[in-house]
Amino acid sequence: MLRRGGLRPVLVICASVVVSGCLDGSGAAGVPVARRAALAGGAVVVVPPAGYCLDRTSIADRPGGSFALIASCESLTGRPGGGAEPAVITVSISPPQEGREQPEAAALAGALGRGAALSEVNGDGLIVVQVKGAGALPRQRGDTRHWRGAMVVNNRLVGLALYGAPGSDLSGDNGERLLVALAEAIRENSPFRQPAPPQAQETTPATRAATAPQTGLGGIFGRLFP
Repeated sequence: MLRRGGLRPVLVICASVVVSGCLDGSGAAGVPVARRAALAGGAVVVVPPAGYCLDRTSIADRPGGSFALIASCESLTGRPGGGAEPAVITVSISPPQEGREQPEAAALAGALGRGAALSEVNGDGLIVVQVKGAGALPRQRGDTRHWRGAMVVNNRLVGLALYGAPGSDLSGDNGERLLVALAEAIRENSPFRQPAPPQAQETTPATRAATAPQTGLGGIFGRLFP
């Protein structure tokens, strides 16, 4: 499974190798980037919004979960152009679970731990929460406000988080719009897969536990949002 705190090493790399360019726009050289990544066995296809790129060194795609980091192409490559506002955006994907349903925004807000929810939106296929505190970025690197979202794609829970620089417009409504744009791009580019038909099997305590509806959303959100 994706480890709680598993995002932090990636953010440390982002701050050191990219010389803090992910958020302050100063740029760096030589970070390999991509404009598209098929994760979770191709079930979830991540396509960043215009002006933003995937950091290829951040991509982890394993049976237990997948992860990718997105920042402005200029920040990652050191090549000027694009005009995208500096940001760190993360995409985390849980293992599949048949019949997984989209949770309520209140469930995500309730799993924040030290953070506080400033707003909650239950959208069509996407929940979005604006958060104050509980961010993975050091305070001097990012605004204390950031955005988190979650949606279900091909029976996988996809967690999105967006962090802007201190005082950035992305900490406000612009950040929500950017997060929604990313979510829509993921949905449009990911394949539609019919749910597998139920199979008859012997009912045992182990199979009942494996097929029971997921109620431990705090645990899932903890892995999606370290």
